Amino acid sequence: MTSLTHARIRAASGKEFSRLRETGNIKMNTKNIRQIIHGCLALGLATLPSIGVQAQTTVYNWDNTEPGGGNWTVESNWDSLLAPSAFFDESANIGNGGTAFVDGSASSAAGITIPSGTLEIRSGGTLASTPGGTVGNGAVEVGGGTGEAHLRILGGGSFTAPILTVDAGSADTSVELGGTGSLIVSGNAALGRTTRITGNAATFSVGGDLNIGGNFINEITDPTTHSAINVVGGVAIDSDTILNLEFGGGVTPSSGDSWPLVSGSTGITGSFNSIVGPAVGDGLGYKVNTAGGNLSVSVGSILSLKVNRTTGAATIEGGAGPVDMELYAIGSTGGHLTPGSWLSLDAAGFDGDSWVDGDPPGNPNGLAEARANPLGSSTIAADHSQGIGSVFNTSGLTFAEDREDLTFSYIEPGNTSFTHGIVDYEGGHNNLVLVVDPETGDAAIQNQSAFDATINLYAISSDSGSLLPDMSETVGVDWDSFQETGVDGGVWQRGPGSAEVLVEANPALATTISSGGVFNIGTPWDMSDRDLTFRFLLDGDSIFTQGVVEYGDLITTAIPGDYDDNGEVAVGDLNLVLFNWNQDGADLPADWVNERPSAGSAVAVDQLNGVLFNWGNTASIVTVPEPASVVLVSLSLFAACFSGRKHPR
Repeated sequence: MTSLTHARIRAASGKEFSRLRETGNIKMNTKNIRQIIHGCLALGLATLPSIGVQAQTTVYNWDNTEPGGGNWTVESNWDSLLAPSAFFDESANIGNGGTAFVDGSASSAAGITIPSGTLEIRSGGTLASTPGGTVGNGAVEVGGGTGEAHLRILGGGSFTAPILTVDAGSADTSVELGGTGSLIVSGNAALGRTTRITGNAATFSVGGDLNIGGNFINEITDPTTHSAINVVGGVAIDSDTILNLEFGGGVTPSSGDSWPLVSGSTGITGSFNSIVGPAVGDGLGYKVNTAGGNLSVSVGSILSLKVNRTTGAATIEGGAGPVDMELYAIGSTGGHLTPGSWLSLDAAGFDGDSWVDGDPPGNPNGLAEARANPLGSSTIAADHSQGIGSVFNTSGLTFAEDREDLTFSYIEPGNTSFTHGIVDYEGGHNNLVLVVDPETGDAAIQNQSAFDATINLYAISSDSGSLLPDMSETVGVDWDSFQETGVDGGVWQRGPGSAEVLVEANPALATTISSGGVFNIGTPWDMSDRDLTFRFLLDGDSIFTQGVVEYGDLITTAIPGDYDDNGEVAVGDLNLVLFNWNQDGADLPADWVNERPSAGSAVAVDQLNGVLFNWGNTASIVTVPEPASVVLVSLSLFAACFSGRKHPR
């Protein structure tokens, strides 16, 4: 610093202090005091003039709302026309939806709250939130407001705080760390809403305890390692936390891969609610290990629970390789389990009668059992299939009712965290299904339920614009509407059609599609984005019913009671029941195709009733007259309203 600069600072500071002292203004504003003190500090003075003012905690509000944001250190971006400083017990609040960025060294604040807005630490940026000079604990809180709130530490940026809390508020609230960014929390950290950690070069450390909640996203860019959170204290995982795995940098997850997520803690409690990631192959899945205070995720052999939508029968299926299991649990938040039909491993005498189920044996929300020896485990071979009875409650279903909420988890030896098994439903959906061939774009509407469905309008939507409307209205070109193919004598009327929505309605008749019925609708999809949605209007309804979209082949929908799969319920089905009465499901002949009882379940009254109550049934499509007084809305208006919008029931 030049002597001229020293002189200017000294003169400015001295004049300001003299003026305030002469006027007797003892309620000096913060800017006055800080000008004096900063001037003295710049001159290296060890002591400051006594001005008889007590320190107070002050909140400075971010004032910049420019689209590109503003620099934290520019004082005009704050409502006080000064950047906050911890030395003066000043905290920062970003609550106007704006963005404050730091791309150089910035003075620390005595606390930071971000109820609505963004704090972004860019390359070369350094910011700390620290306890104030006399008051304030320096805590950082992200969220708590009604708008989006984000703390982002980009590559080359550094942010430190004594306490970090990602609080309730908008679902878009997040803390994001990537590149060579550094996030250092000397005390406790609570991560709610969304946390995103990208790559293997970032630094994230917590000097106290860590709580993980919300959506915990890890974007993995290296085949063997990842930026793990180093924790000195304990780790607690909320029961509703989702572990979301994304992969970049050319990394493709495969069997045997493993990545660290948390290291060095004194212990980990709780389990993730679910793990979301790209498919890794048949019999494989993502597994969490929490041994030794470290948390990692790997790809390995995983068990599955196969559930028949029609019969409710379930089996535990082996994975790609053998899996050791010492406890398993099946859950249903909607209470869709039937504990009375559960064939537990205990009851089946599995593995030398070494398992013990509950007493009472479960409830509609949960079934569980464990090895009798807590130190032991049972090995489920890769090709093993273990029937556990008809645990999925299909009784009293109504059309389009969705009960598919089962979860299946188990504990492997040496692990304190549950492994989330795969729940694989088989058989037809209890709904109308838009079945789309992923290799050709051909599609059909199929009634896979056990009920007749009478409709007078349907719509197919694609936000990405992947539909082929066929403006020529020629059969065999793109979408073949009911109008073009002459369903009900051609009384259906198609809308104008677009790449975003296909819709048609029947203003005079309602068409009934019986169980198993199929309507082919040509090639309405261009095989790009798999974002199709399918909705329809049931006769007499004014609210749309959400259908199902499946990319694959049409299923052979069994008629209830058609055990020999010949298309009708007749003598052949009755003979299968009578000649195999009381036989175990594992020993039935090959010509019993549909609704086979699972291993451990015997042919009994349920199977006999299936024949008797459905005697003579076949699949068909019929037409029901619609009252002439019913007038449907304009198709062009409907298409305009539907375009790009979601209308779940």
